Amino acid sequence: MTNMIDERPNVVPEDLMRNSQAEGYLLEVVCIQSGETRHSSRYNTWVVRAV
Repeated sequence: MTNMIDERPNVVPEDLMRNSQAEGYLLEVVCIQSGETRHSSRYNTWVVRAV
């Protein structure tokens, strides 16, 4: 399993993620940092991977 600390930020367009899912990949969503509330919004750090 990949160490979450070693994850690197990357921006992938939504269309590419949708196409990957249509090709049979599964999307894995992992929360890597506890959330916090600022004003009326909730902020978390997430990693989304196609596996």
